[in-house]
Amino acid sequence: MANIYDAMVAALREHWDAHAGASPRRFELTQKAFNALTDARKAVMSVGSYCPPPGWEAVFHGIPVSVVEGADCHVVDKNGQRTSLGIAPLYWDADGRQDRRHTPKSQGS
Repeated sequence: MANIYDAMVAALREHWDAHAGASPRRFELTQKAFNALTDARKAVMSVGSYCPPPGWEAVFHGIPVSVVEGADCHVVDKNGQRTSLGIAPLYWDADGRQDRRHTPKSQGS
């Protein structure tokens, strides 16, 4: 899913810029976001004959990925500060497919 993948890459770049190239401690994803990320990465890898190493799902560009309870996904910086990835929630249509529609904000917010 491009939404979660792109948000994670953007968070990595921002962290590197803010912390002189240091990597964050980890990413914390909801189960749905983790599944979407894993499915998207599997789809890309299936195009060629790439065979990922065991445990590849738990690492994103060298950064550990944890599945956590809650409704939001975070990057945990080198100092332990959690920052939201700011991704849109995942919606599922009647057929179980992912739909990345953004919930429209009311005019009062």
